[in-house]
Amino acid sequence: MKLIRKLASILLIAALAVIISYFAKVNDARVNLDFVFYSFSSVPLWLLVLFSFLGGILFTVILVFVDILVVNVKERKLRKENKILRKELSKMRNQKLESIDDPEDAGYEKKSEEDDIDENEQDSVDEEEID
Repeated sequence: MKLIRKLASILLIAALAVIISYFAKVNDARVNLDFVFYSFSSVPLWLLVLFSFLGGILFTVILVFVDILVVNVKERKLRKENKILRKELSKMRNQKLESIDDPEDAGYEKKSEEDDIDENEQDSVDEEEID
């Protein structure tokens, strides 16, 4: 399988070389290139097109690289936040289990028999009001 990949890549490179050489032969005209502070005279057109193409590729690679860095920084931040939230959730889950074992720690009050009787009387009063 590796041999097939190598042969395919060699064939692709050879095809690109033939296409570029044909493009260079067809576009053999000479042009003048004027920048703000410097000018080039008699530059082959194919060379100008090739450098423009390579400059575009370089610019795109730089933009993608910066975008990847930004995404990695955001991902690292979100992973850290996720880790903190998971620890907090685990702590809250464990805290609830501990509070069930010991109702006094959780703020629950034990009802006395008097409170229980008062609630039953209140229920009976409410039922009489409804009738």
